[in-house]
Amino acid sequence: MTKAPLKDLLYRTGIAMRGTGYWHWRYYGWDYRARRENREWQVRIDGRDYRLPTLDHWLEPGRTIHVLLSGPSAGAIEHRERLLRQPSITVNGSHRLIDDADARADLYLVSDVGFVRRQWDSFRQGVDRARAVAVDHRVLLEVTRRDPDFAERVRVYLFDNLTRPYGRSSHWWDLPAAELPHDGRRCAFSTRPDLGFFPSCTVAYLALQIAAAQRPRRIVFFGLDLSGDRRFYAEHQPENSMLLSDFDRFILPDFQFASSVLRRMGIEVVNASPASALPDSVFARRTPESCLGGDVADTAPQSN
Repeated sequence: MTKAPLKDLLYRTGIAMRGTGYWHWRYYGWDYRARRENREWQVRIDGRDYRLPTLDHWLEPGRTIHVLLSGPSAGAIEHRERLLRQPSITVNGSHRLIDDADARADLYLVSDVGFVRRQWDSFRQGVDRARAVAVDHRVLLEVTRRDPDFAERVRVYLFDNLTRPYGRSSHWWDLPAAELPHDGRRCAFSTRPDLGFFPSCTVAYLALQIAAAQRPRRIVFFGLDLSGDRRFYAEHQPENSMLLSDFDRFILPDFQFASSVLRRMGIEVVNASPASALPDSVFARRTPESCLGGDVADTAPQSN
């Protein structure tokens, strides 16, 4: 047995001895190390060091945040340049909404390592069309092994995915509800970048927590169809969608839970998808035109 497989075997054996809550550590291996200090992650990957900011105070509070998603209804939005009048978050392939815009999104969010592997060109385009990128540890590892200079060339915000947090147990339900609002072991809704964010079964839920963590006045979703239909843009190799199978059991109750948390926080959430599977009782429904036609950019300065 060579040295590298033996080292890997010892690493996995140590994880197994810790219990099931730590099995996700297998994704990282010996050559990935990370430590959070205040609002910064110090990361070493394959012997190379990176210093990456957290999502604490990524944006000034009191803003309106636009979350751009890939549901088919997004393809009918007119005047798409207006989507960028407010601080905006794109996810996965939704950056295609702003292909023709002169401005860039403020944050590009990706937490699906499979998307990076299968849609590398689209990922790079999303990075180019945003001021900054937000990834979890596993995605960071995948991207930097493909492009070691990535985290030095691009502003990258690093966060913990609560189902695979670095250096911690994935048993997020053991945290006090006062620190992490959760519904038993079923779901959680975090606005604490220091704790991490719960992924649910859709990146839209992750984006909602990251937006809410900035304490905005309003969050507006575009393309939040959750229908399982193909995305608004053409795909050479379409990504599989589990939205239909996951909707009733996970996605709908998770958003209902999030809605109750956000109401207590005083954050308004608007669903600007005319074809959304979410009932109006979860988030108020408006048309994209009504959300974009009268919007004027907030005057508070953005954080860098």
